[in-house]
Amino acid sequence: MQQFCLPITKLGESTQMGFEYRIAFQRETEAQLDTLLRELVEFTDYDSKYGSYNYRLMPGKGMPAIEARIEGTGVYVCVYAQTGLRIFQDLFASLLSEYHEVTVSKLGWE
Repeated sequence: MQQFCLPITKLGESTQMGFEYRIAFQRETEAQLDTLLRELVEFTDYDSKYGSYNYRLMPGKGMPAIEARIEGTGVYVCVYAQTGLRIFQDLFASLLSEYHEVTVSKLGWE
């Protein structure tokens, strides 16, 4: 699986671009989840090249506050900006409301 919160090197130091999470739950169809992900107020666009749903507090170009991607067990999320934390909470609340049992795991760099 290709992850998109890749570390970057700046002035010889490795820096993490974002914080990664996996939100796991039992879902019936991908279409149902796709609809839910697109219904969030902060959803701005879908990148078919990477299969990522992009979220911004203010629509426009540039890096999103959050990117999400559907996986077999739920959703992989990368939070890039401080403003993305509120969007992450909204996403989590929507998933919890729809699927009732949701587990969040923070993924770390090793």
